[in-house]
Amino acid sequence: MSTSYDQLINGDNAYVKRIEAAYVQQHGHPPSITDQAHNIWKLLREDATIEKVLRDIFGDNYAPAPPPPLGGAMFPPEAGRLHIEGTTFRTESGELWQWRGFSWFLGFLRFCRGEDVTPDLRWLRANGFNIVRVFGPLPWAETPDYRAEAFQFDRLGDFFRLLATHGLRCEFVPGCYAFPNFETFVQRCYDEARQHWNVLIEGVNEPNVGDKPDPLTLDHVNRYDVLSAYGLYASYYRTPTVMPPALNYVTIHTTRDSAWHRKARHAQEVQHAIGKPCISDEPAKAIEENFSYPGGKRNPDEFVWHHAICALWTPGSTLHTEEGKWGRIPTHDMLQMRVVEAVRDSVWGEIDARWQTGHYAGSHMSSSPVDHIQDIWSYSSVHAGTALAVRCWRSRPTAVNGWRWTEAWGPADSIIKLER
Repeated sequence: MSTSYDQLINGDNAYVKRIEAAYVQQHGHPPSITDQAHNIWKLLREDATIEKVLRDIFGDNYAPAPPPPLGGAMFPPEAGRLHIEGTTFRTESGELWQWRGFSWFLGFLRFCRGEDVTPDLRWLRANGFNIVRVFGPLPWAETPDYRAEAFQFDRLGDFFRLLATHGLRCEFVPGCYAFPNFETFVQRCYDEARQHWNVLIEGVNEPNVGDKPDPLTLDHVNRYDVLSAYGLYASYYRTPTVMPPALNYVTIHTTRDSAWHRKARHAQEVQHAIGKPCISDEPAKAIEENFSYPGGKRNPDEFVWHHAICALWTPGSTLHTEEGKWGRIPTHDMLQMRVVEAVRDSVWGEIDARWQTGHYAGSHMSSSPVDHIQDIWSYSSVHAGTALAVRCWRSRPTAVNGWRWTEAWGPADSIIKLER
């Protein structure tokens, strides 16, 4: 029997209306009276998920428009696979891509517990983030239902698809503690990840800390074409002249001392030495005033400087917060939210992807477009005729060497654009 589409959408069937909207997006016109419409109806009567229905119709070309983020979106939704050229990530069309990450470690666990995480995803888009860093199984006392032996591989694809639907990428980290058959576990992660345009993999989180798997086991699995990092960086901190081995890109957890904000420059040093993109992927964590954590930070200015410096010469960075550690987002009354807003407004919203290809200039160098002050660090990304400078201090840099500043923003105008 054949059924008209008008008949199918009678009764305010929201699922079918979503299918129609997706069909129009793909084909430019509503579906006609065809057996395909009848098949859609059959699937719906069998309680198939909306994703299954749409994929049965459109196959690999299914790319629904993401729901509108809360408060609007700063950037278009992510779409399509990334590739790497030199020290840059590129989109399928060859455009420079910027990494604007958020630590959302337990996002998948919350999803597996049946929680609705879509408000978080809309919040992420609204605040300029485009990739979340998500942990695989953990040994934490707080996560007894999140161990390797009970890991819900059957939900992983749905999770990646949900992120894709919201225009977000995922850096998934399978190795957060040592457990039997780690290589087999990682292979299953890659078998799933290869099916999703929005997934990257960092093999092991902080392999130099605690009982962790060997990241080099990634050499023994089929990584297909999934962009990957080992998670190795400790050799750089042990001996700065010795660079860690690297896969497609490198991740680094910069030191969390009192100068942590300016040490974002370490990512540039590693990237320059290795010749592959390097991401400051878990810098110092934003915490609340009444919360104690070694290496935790509370000054929004410092977060602006750290992430701005990363944006000068590397593809980007990941903002790390206490709430994000638990797969949550900060609420409006939290200091962590002030940090998010500061980075959003002064970094994500002001420093675009093109700056990452500039030449490095410290203020102590003769090529610097800004002045040097003893014990105050200022860094610049220098291009032909334009430059962007970040001073790790609440004061505006002074243009020198024939440069003039044209715009200023950030803490006390400590970030400036220059021309000559």
